[in-house]
Amino acid sequence: MSRLLWQSVRVNLDEFWSVVDSARTDAEPTDEALVDRLAALPMEEILDFQERFDEVADAVHRWDVWAAAYLIGGGCSNDSFSDFRAGLIALGRGWFESAAQSPDNLAGHPAVIEAAAQGRSQAIFYEKVQFAAKAAYERHTDGDVDAFYKALAVREEAAVDRATGDDMGEDFDFDDAQLRQRLPRLSALFLPAG
Repeated sequence: MSRLLWQSVRVNLDEFWSVVDSARTDAEPTDEALVDRLAALPMEEILDFQERFDEVADAVHRWDVWAAAYLIGGGCSNDSFSDFRAGLIALGRGWFESAAQSPDNLAGHPAVIEAAAQGRSQAIFYEKVQFAAKAAYERHTDGDVDAFYKALAVREEAAVDRATGDDMGEDFDFDDAQLRQRLPRLSALFLPAG
């Protein structure tokens, strides 16, 4: 990917999704394919990707999405919710945008349907994807595990008006009645009839 094209990722969401979606087509797992693609880029561009990744993940840092993760995962801690949002990104742009529009749309995803039918949790949760840029950056620094976070911290200090992502939408209890009302299709898959 040319340097000029990659620089547009900062402002062009289409390019971000192009990188993610192309990694999904590899024979290797998505997280490994992302690391390989990102490691081929200059270090600054890897940081650009991570910033875009964080912005995209922050866009679904909402209570209704957390409720979907809670249903699909049989519960969901704060750390697990980060893994879930990374997994949504790993699903690619189409599924991500569908879930962002209405998390209940995930009831139609094959992995979610299969997980519900087999009584498995953790469909969609994909921790390793959120660390792909870090792993790629470490290839440039001969394994210096702190260099990536130091470089991101410098960028954050230089940023003037970065959104905090604090607005998660309307808070609600994840009791069965609330979940059935707000996420009827996912509830039908994961909650006992009643």
